[in-house]
Amino acid sequence: LFPLLEVESGRQWLINHERAHIAQIDSDGAWNFWPKIIFDYFRYGHHASPYEIEARQYEQVGSSRLS
Repeated sequence: LFPLLEVESGRQWLINHERAHIAQIDSDGAWNFWPKIIFDYFRYGHHASPYEIEARQYEQVGSSRLS
């Protein structure tokens, strides 16, 4: 995913979070993901966006959607 990024302790949560977003794009398709996430940001705000909520769930454990 980030070939030049050395995973430091304390940064794995961020990688897991961003990997969840990549899995969301792969699962839902970019043409669905981007308009929906932008709409959700305006409707719910960044923190309450359903995609963000899901991504935060995988910060500590990793994303099962990546399997």
